Amino acid sequence: MRGRKPIPYKLKILTQSAPGFDRGGHAIRIPPPFVKGGVQKPTDLSPDADEFWDKVVPELVRLELVGEANFAGLIAMAECYARMMQATRIIRRDGVMGHDPDKGKHPAIAVVEEASRNLRGFMASFGILPADEARLGLKKSKESASNPFAPQEVRS
Repeated sequence: MRGRKPIPYKLKILTQSAPGFDRGGHAIRIPPPFVKGGVQKPTDLSPDADEFWDKVVPELVRLELVGEANFAGLIAMAECYARMMQATRIIRRDGVMGHDPDKGKHPAIAVVEEASRNLRGFMASFGILPADEARLGLKKSKESASNPFAPQEVRS
């Protein structure tokens, strides 16, 4: 598919300029009626994937961006994060060159690079990158501008 990836329907609704129209003035197409929300966390996630799931998926469910149809993609995204974190810990322990500097960089570096590329792709497809937040028009209050952990307010 060429060009920009389409923005998820719920994100378009949040950023619409007029009811039923996106910021470009195009009619917003209504997607198929997939059931959203209520995604159950699998019990067999790795510890890092479990932590990622607890941080990310509830917010996606709250925004009604995901449902049971996205289950496999959510697991893949969480486990991709876990792979990246595990390889990062190995690099911290062994160093960038690993145990044998003559062989070049540590093999875990390739794992981190690939996992971070894949994770970015997953996050883009679910609409949760910082650029996606900017497209939503999230506005920080003066208090929260200095506090990156403060709750975000949505501009109306």
